[in-house]
Amino acid sequence: MSGHQDLLQQARAAMNAATAKGAQGVRVTVRRSTDSSVERRDGKIDRVRESTALSLSLALFVDGRYSSNTTSDMRSDAVARFIDDAVGMTRVLAADPHRGLPDPDRYAGRLATDLRVLDPEIGSVAPEWRKQAASELEAGARSLPEIHKQLLSVLATCSTNLSESAKVASNGMEGLEASSSFGLSAFVTVRDAGGRKPAAGWGATTVFRNRLPAARDVGQRAAVRAFRSVGAAPLRTGDYRCVIENVAAGRLLDAWWNALEGGNIQQRRSFLADKFGQTIAHPCVSITDDPHVVEGLGSGTFDNEGMATRPRPLVEHGVLRGGWFDTY
Repeated sequence: MSGHQDLLQQARAAMNAATAKGAQGVRVTVRRSTDSSVERRDGKIDRVRESTALSLSLALFVDGRYSSNTTSDMRSDAVARFIDDAVGMTRVLAADPHRGLPDPDRYAGRLATDLRVLDPEIGSVAPEWRKQAASELEAGARSLPEIHKQLLSVLATCSTNLSESAKVASNGMEGLEASSSFGLSAFVTVRDAGGRKPAAGWGATTVFRNRLPAARDVGQRAAVRAFRSVGAAPLRTGDYRCVIENVAAGRLLDAWWNALEGGNIQQRRSFLADKFGQTIAHPCVSITDDPHVVEGLGSGTFDNEGMATRPRPLVEHGVLRGGWFDTY
């Protein structure tokens, strides 16, 4: 974590400045994200991207009023003006007695185990590796002779991300997080009868580079998935047994995610608002929100408010047990 202590110092300074301006409660998050990617299309590099974003987010609780503010201008004089303006603006908002920082007890018990969400070698990854991986992705997509005649286009992408953040709150929370990701993806378009152009893709994303599958294999799999759509035709309407591929599970659950969001439940915009403790799915369905998966792309030891994370059941043998609720 020592590599982004500068973010923690910036967060502390912003918190102290907001407190000095009269804010009774302050939460500051400083984030830095570095993204790099290479896109290769039909035999040549189509796009190379390198970007670093730095931002400061400020949650203010002033005289019973609340505001959330963000800036990407991190010059010291600009940050000072930003904080001054944000505190002044918050004072003229409508009061909301239900807004406040979490109980400090909710910060306690943060997991001390290393979740292994940062590849220490990400800072030394050379641009040539991304170019080579994109080339191997395309080569894999074009390597199967039975597909070659019908192949129209291949888009291959290799990307890396380093995300670092520091969070502090005026009632005693401090935390640092850093995570990495490496991604490979290929999108293949093929020729079909009647001018149709079926397309499909495949990809892989991991925390550690050495966990990635071979780029050539990812490209091949994307091509095979596209080729399977050749000759597809509608089925007659009816009742059929279905096998749901695991990669489609997220789309099946999309409607549930919004319905389990605390704001939607509180505002009665959720069809699950009155279903807690009731059966909403087949008994074989259990869903757990586990932020402590080792090498998990979404794992973390504290949440957006700085509270310590814990695994929680959302659906347990078909019974709705929980949702996503913040302090408010």
